[in-house]
Amino acid sequence: MYRIVASILIIMLASCASVNKTQISTTQNHAAVSDFNKALETEYKNFAKLSLGDYMFLDYLHFKEKSARAQSGEEVAPEDLRKWKLPEEELRNLIWARGRLGSFMVNSAKEKYPNQLAHAQMLYDCWGTRAAKGMKPAKIEECRMDFILEMGSLENTLMPLQ
Repeated sequence: MYRIVASILIIMLASCASVNKTQISTTQNHAAVSDFNKALETEYKNFAKLSLGDYMFLDYLHFKEKSARAQSGEEVAPEDLRKWKLPEEELRNLIWARGRLGSFMVNSAKEKYPNQLAHAQMLYDCWGTRAAKGMKPAKIEECRMDFILEMGSLENTLMPLQ
């Protein structure tokens, strides 16, 4: 009896996976996936792997799903601050960071700097997720500093010093 139930579950999971792949490829055929979305897919896929390495299984699944959505051509926004429980100072810093990132999320910048913007978005999500999970300060700082450096690079590229 156990083998029958296990077999049925395996068949059901396999069919769900093939349906999801079909939906993704159908979506891609209908609309060209932007370079920004391709870069975002890779960034989230890599961050999902890092989350798995940190034993954050729910984060792994969440960021794999965001990667799949980016691959399908869907617009994938940075994480919503309202879902995180953060200390007041960290929340203020992330509000500032979200505004800074949002000011670059226009189509012309996404077309011109897709890799940098996708990386910055993932770093923002990394920073907020790690802070919300209460990870070690060094882990949080890694994402925060990389985000600040990436945004500084973008700002310097778009608005070079005279």
